[in-house]
Amino acid sequence: MRIKAAVKASGVLSAALLALLSINSYGQDAPMRFRVAEVKVRTGQSADFEAINKILNEAYKKSGVSWREVWSTSMFGEGGVYYGVSEIKSLAQFDQDGPLTKLSVEDRLAYSNLARNAVESARYKLIEYKPELSLMSDRKEPPVYARLTTIQAQAGKSPELEALIKELLLPAIRAAGVKDFWVYYTQLGGAIGEYTYLLLFDKFADLEKVTSTQQLLGDNYPKYMARVATAIAHGKNEVIKLDPKLSYFPEK
Repeated sequence: MRIKAAVKASGVLSAALLALLSINSYGQDAPMRFRVAEVKVRTGQSADFEAINKILNEAYKKSGVSWREVWSTSMFGEGGVYYGVSEIKSLAQFDQDGPLTKLSVEDRLAYSNLARNAVESARYKLIEYKPELSLMSDRKEPPVYARLTTIQAQAGKSPELEALIKELLLPAIRAAGVKDFWVYYTQLGGAIGEYTYLLLFDKFADLEKVTSTQQLLGDNYPKYMARVATAIAHGKNEVIKLDPKLSYFPEK
């Protein structure tokens, strides 16, 4: 959803909704903020959408963007939804011409025509990695899947939600053997108080111990739910899958 993981010199990981590679793959200067494009593709237009991403990847490469990842809902969640994730080194980059200006007139026209046919809607967000709320492993390869959880804190309750994650949810997830659990806060382009959790996994059997919050928390479940009731307005769980064909990765 990674969306993408990265680290600072301190070794902190940064992932995004939605690129999920090892932090070590991105280096110490990897960003902590990401741009996530959430795109709804019209039924039957997946081939056009694949063509769109080939054009976009070429544009991003020419603009000096070292990686771009595309994820889609898989098995659980709304069908036809894709997440494109790329790094944000500085907001100043948005004062410059966009990646598509690096392409020929013909390619830009092809992109516009394909998007008109294939894309039903799109939303763009800036999300920031929250290392103090997350777990990070030293995995070197991208995962196959991620459980994508989107949470909306009640007005003014973000501090309570973050305390709930630190004090109850994170220890339980660690105890269950989860190695990578990444939390992001939406800064721009989404609801105020919106958080995204990404729990990485390679096969659905890996989710067996974490599908039920009650099973995960055990005796702490009533305490957890009491605090949820006062801190969280609503939330949802989905599963997303990395699509290597539509993505490109940093050169090693």
